[in-house]
Amino acid sequence: MIKDLVLPAVYGIGALSLALGVYEITLRGPLVIAAHEENVEQVKMLLMAGTNPNQTKCGFSVLFCAVSKGNVKIVKMLLSLGANVNKLSWGVAPLFVAAKNRYIDTVRALLEAKADPNGANKEKSTALLMAACQGDLALVEILLRGGADPNLYNNHGISPLYAAATLGYLEIARLLLGAGANPNHRENKFGLTPLLAASYIGNTELVKLLLAAQADVNLCAYRHNAILRFLGQSMENSNDGYSPLFVAVAHEYALIAQALIGAKADVNHGDEAPIMKAVEKGNVTIVRLLVQANARRDVTKNGQTLEMIANNLEEKTKTTILKLLTPPVVQTRSAIAVSLLDSVVRRDNAGLDRKVSSPIKPSQTVAA
Repeated sequence: MIKDLVLPAVYGIGALSLALGVYEITLRGPLVIAAHEENVEQVKMLLMAGTNPNQTKCGFSVLFCAVSKGNVKIVKMLLSLGANVNKLSWGVAPLFVAAKNRYIDTVRALLEAKADPNGANKEKSTALLMAACQGDLALVEILLRGGADPNLYNNHGISPLYAAATLGYLEIARLLLGAGANPNHRENKFGLTPLLAASYIGNTELVKLLLAAQADVNLCAYRHNAILRFLGQSMENSNDGYSPLFVAVAHEYALIAQALIGAKADVNHGDEAPIMKAVEKGNVTIVRLLVQANARRDVTKNGQTLEMIANNLEEKTKTTILKLLTPPVVQTRSAIAVSLLDSVVRRDNAGLDRKVSSPIKPSQTVAA
């Protein structure tokens, strides 16, 4: 699944899990322990006694401990006494941890304390990217209102909009686009765009939303062998990457193909044109769409024409597709003139034949 390419690259699961394991084992210091155990009174007492609210143990700040537990009371107490809202623990911002755990009240408290709204982890995945990945519309909205940048992407080139498109979160995508997200940003590994991702998962409404936001309908993926597994297709001889239209045709999403064609998708893209894939699939609806959009019918694949491939289909489908592939007869002006003249001659000859064959009446004879 496409989401398997996204989530591990966003969460940075390995490093953070290891860090948390070390943190659990090596907790030291009364304030850190009190925050971890969510002992509000103990935290208050220690802070009033002058304990440093920015105390750090094993790379973890007291604030990080409180945020990781979602204890908003302790978080606000620490912030009010000067805890550094942006202090990283093992390279991770407190805001990212709050977003990862979907602690909305904690996120609000951190933003109110002037937390960097683009707080991230070591992979540079921001809190907004994490919220988009989790499909949390309310959290996405809060972060955007707090100043989060919808166009920041992580070390893998994954943006919040790409994540939302990949996972099919229509309303989050709408919110991000409304906040100025770039619909044409490409992730690093395959060069996939939000439109390619939406086309792949078959989300017609998401495709239409992206097209309305000026997503480039002909922006293709990179030419990369690994993407063959991603699409389950084979196109070793192609010199081009995959287009959204090819992806839609390959998965037989007729409504998406129709939307893309309507948005001026290149119907003749690549060595293996979309119409070749449609004929292989025996999809009459998509073949008709492509023919009506003037897709070339002289394309070949491994020496086989469209007609040759169609001949391998079930009889009814084969007949219909072959008929669609047959170009209409187009007459030139001279051919039309000859045809009209021929019709006139035939008409006149038919009239003459009727006159010759008519019997002569006695009254019509001429006296000698």
